[in-house]
Amino acid sequence: MTRPPVRDTLQRDEGAGTVEYIGILTIGALLVTAVLVALPALDPAARARTLACQIADAFSGGDGGGCASSGERGPEDFIPPEQCVYIADGAGWQGSIAVGVQVDGGGTWLIEELGDETFRLTRGSEAGVGAEVGVGFDVSWQDGERQYGLGASAGAAGTLVGSDAEVFLAQDRDEVDRILAAQSTDDVKSGLLGDDSIARNLWDDLFGSAPEEHLEPVETIHAAGLEVNASAGALLGVAPAEAEVTGGIYVGWVERADGTRTDSWSAASDGTAMAAFPTGTDRYDPASMDDYQVATASYAGSASFEVDRDADGNPVAIRTVTVGMGHADTAEISGDDLTLPTYTETRVQMPLETAADRELAARIADGLGIHVAGINDDTLGFGSPDTLFGLGDSFASMAEEAKQRGHYWVQEYTQETTVDRGGNVDAKWVLEAGLSGSYYETARVGTGYEYWNGQDFVSRSGCQ
Repeated sequence: MTRPPVRDTLQRDEGAGTVEYIGILTIGALLVTAVLVALPALDPAARARTLACQIADAFSGGDGGGCASSGERGPEDFIPPEQCVYIADGAGWQGSIAVGVQVDGGGTWLIEELGDETFRLTRGSEAGVGAEVGVGFDVSWQDGERQYGLGASAGAAGTLVGSDAEVFLAQDRDEVDRILAAQSTDDVKSGLLGDDSIARNLWDDLFGSAPEEHLEPVETIHAAGLEVNASAGALLGVAPAEAEVTGGIYVGWVERADGTRTDSWSAASDGTAMAAFPTGTDRYDPASMDDYQVATASYAGSASFEVDRDADGNPVAIRTVTVGMGHADTAEISGDDLTLPTYTETRVQMPLETAADRELAARIADGLGIHVAGINDDTLGFGSPDTLFGLGDSFASMAEEAKQRGHYWVQEYTQETTVDRGGNVDAKWVLEAGLSGSYYETARVGTGYEYWNGQDFVSRSGCQ
């Protein structure tokens, strides 16, 4: 077969290229005109971003579906998918035993009333093992607001911790009570007869069981991490003074009944300092505890990076959650109570719909030094130093995308944790030996909730 001369081929290709180029320009002009006509309601910046995206997507063979703009969203589309917590009450126990190695444990029930007037119940348990070093001793007992005993100690500890929780939903308070009663009965039966044993099944067949005993949780929550703690305190009769700082890093995941999942990486720190000064006539008489002044200072902060996955395990959204609190107060116990600290929780959620979304998520994961399956598999979390130094810009870009296509909301609440009963016997000399336990109650009240509605932050109905 005779091949045509190279020059002739180039000339024909050159002519065809000119025709194709004119065709591309014509199609591009028509596409620009169509997009401009279709986007009259968008601001200029949003129009330019969407226009550029749709042109690039069209020439790459896409259909423009990954170029959605906030101008296409209705008001209800900006409402965050997660209900606000209007009010919450919980109780739990905590205990530890140490002879060189410290073993911790605890359990909690938390009941949350949500903005849609339904309830969320979370039953959790935790355990930990670690070691504490220090010097001193402590023999004390707490009864409500009063603490009695004698001691002075200082120490530091490191603990590997793990926790599990089950989440149930209830439509009203009656269903909450039924679930709590049935789950308590289920715990007793499981403790005496075993869980799903022949004896347990026979008992249920003979005497029956409540449907809520077999209720499957809508979510199961798991977490593991490392906590470090430093503390110092003194107690002389009824006049305590103490300070404590705790920090930790954690990995967690949430599994849902529909097969979806959320993975999380978080860090947290909190600290408290308290001193009480009896002002009664007899400073070492417990009855004088009705007249004393107390000063407190506390802080708390946490940050989490979360990845939502569909039932097939594909990442579909990323989210940051930050919580902050700083508080100081003094009060006369016989007069006004201490004011409660206010916590501010901010959530920023961005969908993963385009290649640019996944690239931004990968930069954030690399900057945090974590491997997120399906997002930064090529680097395994070991990105360039630029990803670390550019984390601020990456989070700012994520926030802007969340405002345009995702969700951005802030909730404020007060929270109080009180020790109802507790005791401690402890001695430290390099290593710790001791036993402690307490029962505590927690109360949370929502004081504000705002979300981005496409133009500004607005209050959410039913959340305050």
